[in-house]
Amino acid sequence: MPATARKRSLARLQFDQLENRLVLIPFAIGERVDGTILQLGEADAFTFHGSPAQRLYLDGISGFPLGTAMLTSPSGARLFELDPTWDSNTLTVTEPGTYQLRIAGEYGSTGAYAFRLLDLADAPVVVFDATVSGTFVPHESNLYQFRGAAGMQLNLEWLTRFPPNGGDWTLYGPGNQEISGGMNGTDRGLTLHGEGVYAIEVGNASTGLPIDYQFSLRDMRT
Repeated sequence: MPATARKRSLARLQFDQLENRLVLIPFAIGERVDGTILQLGEADAFTFHGSPAQRLYLDGISGFPLGTAMLTSPSGARLFELDPTWDSNTLTVTEPGTYQLRIAGEYGSTGAYAFRLLDLADAPVVVFDATVSGTFVPHESNLYQFRGAAGMQLNLEWLTRFPPNGGDWTLYGPGNQEISGGMNGTDRGLTLHGEGVYAIEVGNASTGLPIDYQFSLRDMRT
């Protein structure tokens, strides 16, 4: 089946009022998902298997007014509920089993949406003082990871200059806390306060063409 057709057929959650039945369709972490909520009460649900210590990130690409994206754990705990156009912080999975990411509209709202659910373990590893190259797809985010220690002094240096509204970047700590961030193209000194794997998210807010970029994470101890 062509990729476009597969995306359109992915995970239509239909609520059968006669049988009170939910139909859940699995999807692959990292895959871009495009869908549309067409009518009142309709929702799309996507399921995947999560493992303890896995760190995930929702890349909200597009959405519609009064839309919601909600992630629930195997025990039913709500991990987040936000606008489908928003990105989540990184989060750490604590339960093994099947998770559900559900897209729906409140008060009868309908419309198209797109998202990716990313696994930090799949993100490229940043080598200190080396040049990192990438490409922004409009409205998508890219993740990077590196291992840091308390007291490290780093400097994020952009080697690319961006147009206005060219997006922004965020640094998340090992506990998924937001440590720093700024507009793409803005250099920033960083001080780390703990041992573990850090995540850098860089996002593109542009609706135009893809943008190539480069940055370097400098270790100021060397």
